[in-house]
This record gives sequence, C-alpha cells and structure tokens, in this order.
Amino acid sequence: MEYLGLAHPAFYCKHYEETLRFYTQRLHLRVQFDLPLKMGGEQITVTNIQIAKGQLLELFPMPYPSENLPSERAYHHFCLRVWDLSGICQELLDAGYPLRHAPADGSAPLHSVEELTAPGLKVPNCVYLSDPEGNDVELQQQGKRMPREAREPDEPRFLSHIGLKLNHFEETLSFYECILGFRRLFTFPYSKRLLELLHPTGFTEGMPRGTFLEIAEGQYLEFFNEPFLPRQVPEYSYMHLCVLVSDIEQAARELEEKGVRLYRGPKYLNQPQAKPYRPIPGPAHSLSFYIQDPEGNEIEFMQYTKKSLQLSTYEIAYASS
Repeated sequence: MEYLGLAHPAFYCKHYEETLRFYTQRLHLRVQFDLPLKMGGEQITVTNIQIAKGQLLELFPMPYPSENLPSERAYHHFCLRVWDLSGICQELLDAGYPLRHAPADGSAPLHSVEELTAPGLKVPNCVYLSDPEGNDVELQQQGKRMPREAREPDEPRFLSHIGLKLNHFEETLSFYECILGFRRLFTFPYSKRLLELLHPTGFTEGMPRGTFLEIAEGQYLEFFNEPFLPRQVPEYSYMHLCVLVSDIEQAARELEEKGVRLYRGPKYLNQPQAKPYRPIPGPAHSLSFYIQDPEGNEIEFMQYTKKSLQLSTYEIAYASS
C-alpha cells in the first residue's frame, strides 16, 4: 500500500473549551469544521482543527476517567514544524506560558528565545509545551526535510511526527515494519546522560531508547522504549492516530490477508468491519477503518474524497473521487 502521510492525532477532552482555546489562541490553529457524531450511544460534536493541507487535530469533548499522567499513558507527544519558532516562543513567553527544552536536554524550563540555540543542547531549535489535558506538543524549527507536498511560506506549520511509548518495543516495531510496511530509519540508544536525566528502570547505556519510522517523506512515527502502565482507550486523553493512504480498498485487502482485524471505529466500541472491507463514506465524506497495534493503540486508515470535509478549504493532489 502507498502511504501519503499523517492525517491527524485525536484526543478525548475533559477540559474541552480550555483545550480548544489553547490550540486556536495559543498556537493560532483554526477550526476547519465541527462534526456531529454519535459515539458509544452519545451525541457529540467533534472539532477538527486545521494544522496544514489535509492535516488536522481532532478534539472529542468526552471526559476520560484518569488523570492522564505521562507515566501511565502510551502517548508521548506530537510535533509541529514551524517556520518561525523564535517568534512563536517569544509570544508564548510574553504571555507567561511555560515552555521546556526537549527531554534529551532534561526538560529544563526555557526562559528566552536565545536559549533555543544555546551551546551544548542535544536538540536545538526545539521546545515542548503542554495543552490543558496535559498532552505534550513539540515545536521544531522548519528544516530541510519536507513532506511530500512542498510547503509554502504562508503555511506556518505542518504535522511532522507523533510519538508513542511502547511496552513491547521490538515486537511492536516488527508489526509496524512487517505488517504495516513503515520504514525504520534509525534507532537511538540510551546514553549515560539520558539515563541520568530520565532514571528509567531496567535500562543500561547502549540499550535502544527510541526509533523513527517513516510514513511518507518528512512524516514519521517516533517510538520510545519506555514502559508504562498498560491501560487502553478511552481511559486517557489520547485516542488514535490517523494515516492517509492512496487506496483504502488495497490497504484493507493487504491487512486482511495478513490476518489484521478491521473495525469501523475504536475497537472498544465493538464494531468490526464486514470482510472483505467495502468503502462507505463516513460523516465527513472520507473513507476509513481502524485497526489496533500489539500495544492496543488505535490506528485509523483514511482516504480523502473530493467531498471530504478535511479538504473543505484546500484541494490537494491526492484527493480521489
């Protein structure tokens, strides 16, 4: 199957209004459309926030029972690449918003934009901040790597990668490589410095710390070899990630042939797809199905159509009829 990139991450929100303000007012993203949806017997309105062409952020106003603690969840962060990191950070600092360096630099507080390129940083031009749900967002300065469609200067950001923690590191990586066909780019180890900063239990210097897998040019999944308490959707804010494919029927057929079970939504809703998969446009007029990885993380596969609400502002080359 051919992957076109990341479509969106999705989150449950117990602080919906505050979280919406964070993304629209703090990060200057805008609402592209609201989608009425019946889910688990409830009628809700899902807010779709535009990041870039065909890339969105989905917010579900549905409370979850946990405190969404980083030590207990699979979600690590998602990353936006931006053209003017210094300008964004200065605006956030002026507003009194707490910013942090990358975990590899100890997650130390960032006090001025000059610190973005301070000597000795392992990850310069990078900053972390948390939304009102406690979900981490990484902002990186735009570099040479670009997604398949070149970004124009008036597009200030795009979704670069989504990071997840894994309890069964090699087993789950094998699933993404061998079953889903993502390409492993590189694996980075636990260094002495990281061990001193993170204090992980049972890890020693040189053991795998994380891996980048390529979905499409300039768009990745970042997996961390970092155990957490294995609790599933919908107990935490993070809901699922969505990847775009060029041919949803081909993607479904390949996965079905490999024994992967397809669902119409998150697995906990218990709505398995009939086999073989037949594409039926959803409420947003896109074609999709869900699967789970070995850790229980939900993955949505999606193909846009010419009527997709995700493309209501933009027309992009890989939209199909």
